[in-house]
Amino acid sequence: MPPEQIADAADLLASAEKRLADGNRKGAAELCRHLLDQQPDHANAWHLLGLAEYRSGNLKFAATCIDRAIALQSDRPVYHYHCGNIYSEIGDRQAAENAYRNALREKPDFAEALNNLGLIQFDQDRLECAALLFQQAVRLQPRFTNAIYNLAMTLQALAMPMQALSLYDRVLGQMPDSAETRFNRAAVLLQIGMFEDGWREYECRFRHLPGENSRSGCQRWDGRSFHGQRLLVLDEQGIGDTLQFIRYLPLAKERGGTVIFKTVAPLAGLLKNFSGIDELCLYDDKTDRPTGADWFVPLMSLPGIFKTRLDRIPTGTPYIRPDPHKVACWEKRMTRGPFKVGLVWAGRPTAHYKDRASDDPVGIGLDLAGHPATRVADSRSRRLDFFTTLADMPGIQLYGLQKGPDAGQAEKLADKMDIINLGPDFADFADTAAAISALDLVISVDTSVAHLAGALAKPVWVLIPHAPDWRWMLEREDSPWYPSMRLFRQQRRGEWRPVFERIAEALSALLRHQAIK
Repeated sequence: MPPEQIADAADLLASAEKRLADGNRKGAAELCRHLLDQQPDHANAWHLLGLAEYRSGNLKFAATCIDRAIALQSDRPVYHYHCGNIYSEIGDRQAAENAYRNALREKPDFAEALNNLGLIQFDQDRLECAALLFQQAVRLQPRFTNAIYNLAMTLQALAMPMQALSLYDRVLGQMPDSAETRFNRAAVLLQIGMFEDGWREYECRFRHLPGENSRSGCQRWDGRSFHGQRLLVLDEQGIGDTLQFIRYLPLAKERGGTVIFKTVAPLAGLLKNFSGIDELCLYDDKTDRPTGADWFVPLMSLPGIFKTRLDRIPTGTPYIRPDPHKVACWEKRMTRGPFKVGLVWAGRPTAHYKDRASDDPVGIGLDLAGHPATRVADSRSRRLDFFTTLADMPGIQLYGLQKGPDAGQAEKLADKMDIINLGPDFADFADTAAAISALDLVISVDTSVAHLAGALAKPVWVLIPHAPDWRWMLEREDSPWYPSMRLFRQQRRGEWRPVFERIAEALSALLRHQAIK
């Protein structure tokens, strides 16, 4: 119906609301504008126009419209709530937080506003505050699925896995097909050592994570014998994951014929002679040659196929061996210091959900839309200046194994610490492995180099945040995956200095022991 045929403002607004509910955003905006031409101070019309523009993706204009509605009628909690949603999507956290607080001032039991304010707190690492807000929202609406889920993720980030697990179960009671919930639940199960259930739930990852989970003309391998046939194992997720789980390739090889492993170019030199691989192919091979495989399986599905329990992890190390010629070359460059310590202080920002600098948001899991949830503190990367206390210890020489943008920190700190950063000269992980083999100890954040050192059976000390990745489990100082690894855990969120103090004490004790020997 044309605007001029609608009798009064109430009918015009009702028609606009119906159009918006039907998905006709343009039509709804047209009616709102017509009403505003007649009544420029109609608060509801400004609010509805803002919603129509918001749903059309015109965020800044939408915010302007709803701000105008609030200026005309500030006691409407829904105006403030929608304003918060728009500013949150724009990325203006402070404006969003103010809007949600204004909504709650007008309506303290506004569960949706409590939930969204909780998300703002979560994004800024105010996890305890976020948990309280989510809890309040759930008390008001016991079946508020998003709030239950967000509370579960927050408790997971606070290293409270059992409470998080219970809440994920509540979400699944309402949304049994939620792959996001199952994925985060899998991480909790694996973290607490419930491997059987954890591996099963972990299979839901393919809906959201990179990697192939289907193969035209090729069946998914379930562990059966494949003698005389070809099995394609697909690399997935990060390089650290690959280095951790290639230990299963020899087990797969025992059950059949040819094992083909598809991976990324930086690992090609390191894995070309790996005992469980018959053929190596690369994702970035432009020719994309057919593999002729009869079966395929994602690499990180192998622990579940082989029914891995905590007491049945294949722990034989080293299962990666460096090129002896490369080792000799790197040993010639690493002549300083009776005790050689390699350092890694940052991961690749594109490789891991905790890889960004601590001032930027980093993921902690998947939200209910399948997007990474964000959190700012306790990123796995640290600044090199945290390691300066080690530089003053007599008898050691620090060697950097850092590549990428963060490698430049070594040059900036040249006047504070004596460190020789080899990382920029590494062509690939074959070089990294060779250099690690020439060291006495590696100290690393949670990154691929830590996995590589563990796979090489090199003594490696790893810095672990308070809420760790699932593979490091909880509380223990050793790793069930790598016998040569020692874990230095953050005892309280955001406090890394005590971790480095413990590392310095442990290194001093190790040096004294070496001197006695």
